[in-house]
Amino acid sequence: MKKGMLVALPLIAATSAHGQAFPGVPLPPSFHATNPVNLTEMNYQRNWAGKSKFRSGTTFNQFQFGPLTRTSFTTYPTCQNFGPNFGAGSGGNLFGRGQLFGNGARYGYYHYNTNWNDNWFFFSFYEFTPTVNYSVQPSPWYLYPSLPPYVNARYVQVSTPAFSQWSGSPYRYGDQRRLDLAVDDLIEIFRTGDRDLIEELMPRRDGVGITLNGQYGYTVNPQNFESLFMDGVLNVRTQGYRIERLEFYGETARIRARHQYLDPWGVTQINFHEYVLVLERRNYVIRQFGVSR
Repeated sequence: MKKGMLVALPLIAATSAHGQAFPGVPLPPSFHATNPVNLTEMNYQRNWAGKSKFRSGTTFNQFQFGPLTRTSFTTYPTCQNFGPNFGAGSGGNLFGRGQLFGNGARYGYYHYNTNWNDNWFFFSFYEFTPTVNYSVQPSPWYLYPSLPPYVNARYVQVSTPAFSQWSGSPYRYGDQRRLDLAVDDLIEIFRTGDRDLIEELMPRRDGVGITLNGQYGYTVNPQNFESLFMDGVLNVRTQGYRIERLEFYGETARIRARHQYLDPWGVTQINFHEYVLVLERRNYVIRQFGVSR
């Protein structure tokens, strides 16, 4: 956390995993912007000389598949069961060869900038269609229409979930300085797009688990997760970010945040972010992340 940021500590009610309030438990400050935070244009001055300029976004999609609507991005697609038998063909695997997504699966993305180039994303291994040629997984940002819907399964790993069990207690903001700083940084990241703060929250060793609809889906290495996370922060027009639940157990914390944003059609939307933070050396870092409605 940078000095001078987020010093107000309002007293608001925390909630349990079942939605029940813990009266008097202070949570960190949130922010709400009258106008959405537009971080997209100012964060992508990158040199892509020599790279092909593919466009799987707004203009491409309207030409290929017809105009997209907001209803295309309200839920994860119907899929096969999760499991390690991954990309092996038909039966048992998730989105394997020869399989198509069901339930209105997304094609491409709908960016705010109609001239957006696929290569301007930080993460290099997105997929834009529910392919039958090789395995893909839903991106952690699948519910955000301005971002690509899938990641190439070659760059993720399906393993045993690291945080399937949880029995934490409500956390009083102000009790642990290191955890307070990490939570403050999360809020500041979505307010300013500060890439230094993003880097501080990245693990150095272990991968980051991605949850889909609240269930473990796969794990990505720290470098790829950092790129994915930056894309989500910098390509969504955030209107507000508020911590709604904060629990901890030992050196592990579980966080639920409410993300209010303006979609590419100009309509205010709400998604929820779920994090697991773990103390690594002297700082709390993200070890699990997911988005839900």
